Amino acid sequence: MDTYFARAHLIECLRTLQADFPTVAINLRMTTMQGGERLVLEGTCALAVTITDVPELSPGTIERQHLCEARMVTVCAPSHPLAATAGPIPREEFGRHIQLVVTDNQPDAEKTQQGQRTPMASE
Repeated sequence: MDTYFARAHLIECLRTLQADFPTVAINLRMTTMQGGERLVLEGTCALAVTITDVPELSPGTIERQHLCEARMVTVCAPSHPLAATAGPIPREEFGRHIQLVVTDNQPDAEKTQQGQRTPMASE
């Protein structure tokens, strides 16, 4: 399960699965980016839920099905300067602040990043 997948939806899916198949044991692993695909290719997992914006490790090898749309939003702490901004925040304003960027750390993975911003000139 990719860490980006909504936890509320995950719990709902697991409850439905448990109700429909009460004797099935589930070993849930949380991973990022290409990690889920790698676990399926290695035979460690039978199913992976991943995000679509990540390049495939082995195109055409695994059957893929669209599961759902998930909206990603930018967030900040209430104490952050951007929290005091009323209304939409211009994209260029994000470049003036530190942002967390999730990078795939799987061995030999194509270096894909989510939440990436354009660096400031002083960086």
